[in-house]
Amino acid sequence: MKEKLLHKKSINCNNPECIIYNQVKEYKNLITLGTKLLPQSSIRNHYEIVHSTKIHDIVNNENTLDLMTNYIRKEWMKKAFFHSVDLYRSPEHFTTKKTLNQNIVEYDYERTLKCRSFENNIHHSNGDFDGFSILFSSAMAAIDTLYTLILRTLRSRKKVSGLQICGYYENILLSSEYRNFINIDYLVKEESFHHLDFDKYDFYLVEPIRANFDLSKTDLELFLETAFRINNNKIRYFIFDSSLLGSTFPIDEILNKFKNKDKVIICSIRSGLKLDQEGMEFSNCGLLSFYFSKDLNPMIKPVYSYLEDYRGKTGKALNFYDICMLDNDYFFMNPNYAEDILENTYDFYQLLSIKTNNVIKKVVYPYADRKYSYYKTPYLFIKLQEDKEESYKLLLDILIEICEINGCYLNSRNSFGFRNISVEYFQNIEDLSLVFKIAPGKLKGYKFFLLIEILNYISEMDLKTFKSLRPYYKDSEKRWSRGYT
Repeated sequence: MKEKLLHKKSINCNNPECIIYNQVKEYKNLITLGTKLLPQSSIRNHYEIVHSTKIHDIVNNENTLDLMTNYIRKEWMKKAFFHSVDLYRSPEHFTTKKTLNQNIVEYDYERTLKCRSFENNIHHSNGDFDGFSILFSSAMAAIDTLYTLILRTLRSRKKVSGLQICGYYENILLSSEYRNFINIDYLVKEESFHHLDFDKYDFYLVEPIRANFDLSKTDLELFLETAFRINNNKIRYFIFDSSLLGSTFPIDEILNKFKNKDKVIICSIRSGLKLDQEGMEFSNCGLLSFYFSKDLNPMIKPVYSYLEDYRGKTGKALNFYDICMLDNDYFFMNPNYAEDILENTYDFYQLLSIKTNNVIKKVVYPYADRKYSYYKTPYLFIKLQEDKEESYKLLLDILIEICEINGCYLNSRNSFGFRNISVEYFQNIEDLSLVFKIAPGKLKGYKFFLLIEILNYISEMDLKTFKSLRPYYKDSEKRWSRGYT
């Protein structure tokens, strides 16, 4: 079994026509994106793929698509750099500053940069609520600023109270910094809903899927039903962290639940790095969108003004180069990109036929029943029977090695939202448990199906056979620095 796994030159490709179809679709997407961003580059002349079902050609296509992605990314970054490089951080007065997309950017000192035209373009409007969107240097910077806004607008209260239904460790750690000023409760188990006095809270911070090791689902329906019964006797903030869903987050469904409520401010917050930049990670940024009930419309202008001012004072704004990279007709404008990734993750999960009594303990994926769209995730977790780092590292080594044997390169990196599949393992700092993460990406290509076959194959081994593979594999850490140039 070891020899078969280690040395067969190509994994069986059960549906090469499907892979070719997806590769051609991705090629056309990249040509369209590249032509829009780089109209003078003639990308089609630099790269081409072949419509062949031979494994060698399919692998070459996959590598070509990775090269195309990196080429577009680097060339767009260079174009934005040369457009912005002549401006000093404190440019001469009366200098006109425009992005490549001809949106005006205002600043005399870059830390106080304002990009209202761009923010207006990417704001998702709703007929029942007025509001705005504002960009920060990261999603965590946006959440931090949101805490200061809540304290400012609710400063007449003896002490502000909040409820967090979150799993992302940075969200939890950040909130602990404000515990001297805010009473914060944390909902861990859903049955606690019935024991909490929801009416006492001034704000609620909710992750539909909690970014913990179990990808726990928040009962959003129960939360919204409970929220609707809360008294209208004071202003309250309802904050939804939609980083795992990007622009597919069904904000209109949420707003519809609140359209007859007074004194509510609904906020949608997400990292704009993951699912909004076509998988190319041009710039860290956080998008914070506000929706005010009609009776609170007089707050809109002063709140926006305060956030702009605070963002500038604390250096949490984007710089001119970042805005030049982000301002185009694709980023933040294309929900299809995030939707493709979310659907591919579901398909990846469905194609796993893992026997969970040997090497693999369980697959963690919350959207298995496809009941509510806000329970989608752009990645899934695998828990191994032996919860030791050497086992997770061995699995990583195997996946990387088999991909190399088959002529392609498997990315191992943090985050998600990439165009092609990526893997990593990491450890919980609280209980030292481990988990293996697979982010399938946008392309349902060769590596997508290759990893499914390897994982299904490994799951049929007993633990002793799996661990005996160790001597055949190189140290994955020595290959993590390798990439396409």
